[in-house]
Amino acid sequence: MESKAPAYLALVTRNFDDKDVDNLIEHFRDKERRKEFFKQYKEIEMLYEIISPDAFLRPFIEPYATLSSIYAVARNAYAKKVYVDKAFQKKTNELVQKHIGAAITDSSAEYVTLDSATIETIKKRLEGNATWEIM
Repeated sequence: MESKAPAYLALVTRNFDDKDVDNLIEHFRDKERRKEFFKQYKEIEMLYEIISPDAFLRPFIEPYATLSSIYAVARNAYAKKVYVDKAFQKKTNELVQKHIGAAITDSSAEYVTLDSATIETIKKRLEGNATWEIM
């Protein structure tokens, strides 16, 4: 992280806006440059997965998350085959999602208001004296 990552981290100057993504894609257009980055990243990723969650990693978590996001951009832009989520190691994947603020929401989820009428219906239902009404 201290010797190889800073050059890659310097490529992100605007917190991953469209210009940063375009610049990363252009930077890794060269196959040899991309291949070298992928190799270096995989070594760092392996070490992170082995050492995590050791306190030693605290100063490296933010830069590692950024490096992982750079890897994700380059991989998505240039990978010839489709990678499934398990291509990212579990801890790294969780860190990247937290770092970039990705949130998965279930738009099909139903919500119920817990007011006094609902609580009363639950009590009656538990006693076998009520049915649910769908509104």
